[in-house]
Amino acid sequence: MAAAQQFFASARPPTAIFCFNDEMAIGVLEVARSRRVKVPRDLSVVGFDDIRFARYMEPPLTTVAQPMRAIGEGTVRLLLMILNDGSVTPDSVTLPHTLVTRGSTAPPSVPRR
Repeated sequence: MAAAQQFFASARPPTAIFCFNDEMAIGVLEVARSRRVKVPRDLSVVGFDDIRFARYMEPPLTTVAQPMRAIGEGTVRLLLMILNDGSVTPDSVTLPHTLVTRGSTAPPSVPRR
């Protein structure tokens, strides 16, 4: 929320913010609301994770859904391998993800002259 306050206070505030996770995006939505910034007319906001509450925000949060169960299972498997054989090194894994478009994003508005 502190970073969002700084963004909105700048001479050229952003028209879109992509957050590291949905909780941060919810904070951005709250700061935007308190500053009377209209989402998505003036600002698009995207989160990451697709937590349960993302769809219930006002407006509903656009987010990137990731397979939380598969992440948890892979993490437990890796932890068990490390515990059984300390020489195991983790690999980088990219799991499928999906953009879930909801009401917090729109094309940028064209400034009126």
